[in-house]
Amino acid sequence: DLYLFYRHGSHRSDWVYQQSTDGGRTFAPPVSVIKHKPQHNDPNTHDAWYAWFCEGKGDTITVQYIYHPCLIENHNKQRVNVYYMKMNCRDGTWANAAGTALTLPVTKEAADRLTLVHNSGTTRVNHGVCRVDETGAPHMFFRHSDGLVRYTRWLGTAWQEPTAVSGPGTGSQDGDMLVESPKVVWVILKG
Repeated sequence: DLYLFYRHGSHRSDWVYQQSTDGGRTFAPPVSVIKHKPQHNDPNTHDAWYAWFCEGKGDTITVQYIYHPCLIENHNKQRVNVYYMKMNCRDGTWANAAGTALTLPVTKEAADRLTLVHNSGTTRVNHGVCRVDETGAPHMFFRHSDGLVRYTRWLGTAWQEPTAVSGPGTGSQDGDMLVESPKVVWVILKG
């Protein structure tokens, strides 16, 4: 099966996926995964998202995503908080790292309550990479506005406090990760 994930429009759009079971000749209708909506108390601010999907363990797909409080007037580039969830491709269900079932599409309120990995407050963050170990536990790094790359992993009941794994002036924050085991992880960053 093929899964095509994309934002169904511009900043103020849902993230969706379409599935093909015939090698890409046809695709099922879009399924909304992460919900865009105007904030109830501030209609100038819309809940928007940036998401990165990767192959997980077995028949799963992981997603690391960040929040963009998208302003209609005076648009901003603010990106905050890091989130994680995964899809079980066998039955189309979604869950957080602890295995709690999620209802689609995931709203900002549900994301904050059930899938939040790191609350960055007003500090800008950006995506990195999410990989899983042999147990299926997620490991990820994300980029931070202070120029440091931070690493975290799921410990079985909570996320490890993010740890800086690169210093300022070490070059680009783009890279990848190799997870050899739950406790041996290589973060490979572009110099």
